This record gives sequence, C-alpha cells and structure tokens, in this order.
Amino acid sequence: MEPLIRVEPPGEKAREVLHRDAAIISPSTMRQYPLVLQKASGVNLRDVDANRYLDFAPGIAVMNVGWDHPQVVSAIRDQAEYLSHGAFRDFCSERPVQCGEELAGFLPEGLDRVYFSNSGAESVEAAMKLARYHTGRVGDDSLTRVQACLRRPPRGRIGDPGEPAPDHGGCRYTGPGHGEVLKGD
Repeated sequence: MEPLIRVEPPGEKAREVLHRDAAIISPSTMRQYPLVLQKASGVNLRDVDANRYLDFAPGIAVMNVGWDHPQVVSAIRDQAEYLSHGAFRDFCSERPVQCGEELAGFLPEGLDRVYFSNSGAESVEAAMKLARYHTGRVGDDSLTRVQACLRRPPRGRIGDPGEPAPDHGGCRYTGPGHGEVLKGD
C-alpha cells in the first residue's frame, strides 16, 4: 500500500478524537504526531480520515515484526484461550516455563536462567538490582550508565537506561565511547 494523503492531517475526524483525547487523557501522555490510527498492518498505517502512511517508528512490544503480524495475532488468540492474564508473578504455568527453556537454549554456557519482565524499564530496573545484589556495591557510584543509549527512558524510579535524572541516586554517568570509565573497578 502506498502512502496517500487524502485530507491534510489532522483531518476533521482526527481533530474530533484529539479534542476528546485532550479532555480525558492525562497531558503527561505525549503524542509526537496528531495522528489518530484506525487500522494498521505490517508497516502500513491508516488514520480515521483515510490517510495512509508508512510506519517508520521503532514501536514497542511486538510491533517490531509489523502491525497485525499473522503469527503474533494467532499467538495472542491462542494465549487468550489458554490464560487471558498470565499472573506469572503469582502463579506458575507451563507456557512461560517452556518459553524460558527455549530462550535458555540460546544463552552462552554458564548462563542458564531467564527473567521475564513487562517492559524495557522493568528489565533495566531488574538489571540494576541484580548488579547491586551480585557485587554488594550500593554506594553513590555503584553503577555506571551510558547516557543516550536505547530510547528516552521513563521519568520515574523504574528504568533509566541512560538519561540522568535528579531522583536517581547511586549512579555515575558517561557518554557513548567512554569505556575507560568501566575499566579497573
């Protein structure tokens, strides 16, 4: 499908939804574009005003394989019939164990455990805790984070893959290409 702009964005329908969005959704939810999606498939997006776009955004979760990928849709349907909410932190179930076993098969020798999390931010938070637990270091510079890595991090306590924030203690910061900071600790 080729990109096609039928109505100058945001069109009338999009403006109406954006107006409702502004009235009910927290203003902390930032939108980069005044785009109101109606349908997406692969890299193709269609808005509520029938404009068509190519999606060049990196996306989150499963969108790295494209919108509405048939295998992802099938897996979601299958999982919804099996357990619609995993609650893996509360209860064990076989599928996460099977997934962990499969993932562990890709790990180098000596690494045989996996950790499931809900987001990159949760993963970074867990890695920070694991590093502190494993090393026993909890001082002001017990961790080194590389600024400008990955994507813009959340602004809460959880996460922070690289952008300094005033509420994050126990870290020193370095930029990409400054590996000497990591040596000799």
